[in-house]
Amino acid sequence: MDEHKDVILLVDDDAPITRTLERAIRCDGRLNSFTIKTANTFAEAIAIINTMREQIQAVVSDFNIDHGGNGVDVLTAAKNNNIAVRILYTT
Repeated sequence: MDEHKDVILLVDDDAPITRTLERAIRCDGRLNSFTIKTANTFAEAIAIINTMREQIQAVVSDFNIDHGGNGVDVLTAAKNNNIAVRILYTT
């Protein structure tokens, strides 16, 4: 994998939803230049944000993730690590 490739981060505590979103993005074709990363817990999302902060271009996050945090917390972490990141909440 190209570690310098732009990343879209998908965050949802329901793994089938992150898999479905990932498939939809991959099938689109216009976004093939992006690496897709998925997180099924708030802790996983924060770890990806902290390690890939320079590559993340967009975050699609469920608003209610798990007991560790929520979509607003993911937004805060992303904004603290990458000023240009775009956020989309799902429910």
